[in-house]
Formats: sequence, C-alpha cells, structure tokens
Amino acid sequence: MLDTFKIQMIIAEKVHFHEYEKMHSVEKVLNAITVPILPAAVITDVLVKVFFEEDTPPLQPSIQVLDQENRLVCHEELPPLKNFRKEGMVPGIDIRVNIRFPVVEEGVYTYRLYIDNELMAESYVSVFCEE
Repeated sequence: MLDTFKIQMIIAEKVHFHEYEKMHSVEKVLNAITVPILPAAVITDVLVKVFFEEDTPPLQPSIQVLDQENRLVCHEELPPLKNFRKEGMVPGIDIRVNIRFPVVEEGVYTYRLYIDNELMAESYVSVFCEE
C-alpha cells in the first residue's frame, strides 16, 4: 500500500499556514544553514505533502533527523495521515512541523520521513559554522 504514496518534503526557514485560505506558504527553502558558534541549536520548519489513495486507513508518520555519523538528534511524531482534501482533488494531507535539534559539529544532517516505521523520504541540510 505505501508504494502508491507520493511524498514531498521541503525544509525551510519558516512555513506558514493560512487558516482562511487553507494553504501553506514557504519562506526560504534551506539547503544549508550557518550557525554563529558550536554547539548550537538548529531550528527549521518542514512541509510534508503526502498523496495517497482515498481508502487509505490512518497511518502514523514521523520525522527523524540524523547527524553525519547517523546518530539520532531529533524525533518528531506527526499527526496521523488522513485525507483533508476536497472531493475532486488528489487525496492527501499537508503537514507543517517545527524541527529543533542540537548541532555539535559541522556536516550534513539527514531528515527522514517514516510512515508506520517505513522510510518514505529523505532530505538534507548542510550545517556550517561561522568560526
């Protein structure tokens, strides 16, 4: 069933949800982040768009962030997947989540989206220090 899912994951400085329009807007998509000193805390927003079949039962998504040594630095459970789209639209859900994690060294940090513990998407942010 999960092989029919289509997923987009965007890491940004900020993702806004506009209640009236029921839309998200993304501010400054991130491929790299520069911190002033180490250790530091990195704060990002992630927009996850999941498209699935209409009859998909509720499933549990989560995001993990791993450092360059594959150590877990953040784990966030997301709301269960269910269709929030109008009839006539491709079924799916858009989720915005704020992700914060500690950084003790420069490197590439991997964001992983899991659905019911199955890896479904990855994205990356490189962290650099000004020092």
